[in-house]
Amino acid sequence: MLHHDTTGLPSDPPRPPAGPRPVYRVDAAAPAASAAEEIVAGLRRHWERLPAALILAADSVYSRLVEQLRARLAGMEAQAGDGAPGESVRAALHGGDTLVCGGYFLAAGTGPGRFAPALFVNLGPGSRLLAEPLVVGPLLGVARSADPGAADGFLRALHGAFTLRPLRCAPPPGPPT
Repeated sequence: MLHHDTTGLPSDPPRPPAGPRPVYRVDAAAPAASAAEEIVAGLRRHWERLPAALILAADSVYSRLVEQLRARLAGMEAQAGDGAPGESVRAALHGGDTLVCGGYFLAAGTGPGRFAPALFVNLGPGSRLLAEPLVVGPLLGVARSADPGAADGFLRALHGAFTLRPLRCAPPPGPPT
């Protein structure tokens, strides 16, 4: 049975996520280009089965990271999908999140459609993108944080399970000062 979202485009019934929401912390010492590459490469393999990802970025690396992510996502082909993330894109926009790139569904005649990976910024702890645990698809949200390691407000705001994913490009923590 086909279901329709508010755009009237046919879509499959919503699928439950195959795992917890991925959460990345990008601190001030992480190189933005390497962090963006690692995040996109890791998510690309499982986008059709994971909830929207959250990236907590230090103030000093935030703008560079967003630009690096935008460049990588804008250069990607739309992902095979059913258009189900489109409703989440609309809810995030109505909730005040800012769409940087992607987030559109390309219908494909008789075959499956394709969904362009979406990148959101200006997320707050009350973000609609973060409040929807069952949204599955190529959705990324970047939140600015003075201290990504202590961003408890964002982590408490997440609905559903999440997992912190370490970045290989991040330097190991230094000795206490």
